[in-house]
Amino acid sequence: MEFLVAVWICCGVCCAIIAEKKYRDQTLWFFLGILFGIFALITIALLPSA
Repeated sequence: MEFLVAVWICCGVCCAIIAEKKYRDQTLWFFLGILFGIFALITIALLPSA
């Protein structure tokens, strides 16, 4: 269980970092990364820069 929590937090941090580089809201993408995990990470990676 702790492993899954760590993965979700890592997904949130990675989403926030990618969102920053694409000029998108970091806080929003951090929480989306925690909530949706790898799906949010794939989504932010595929989105164009704002």
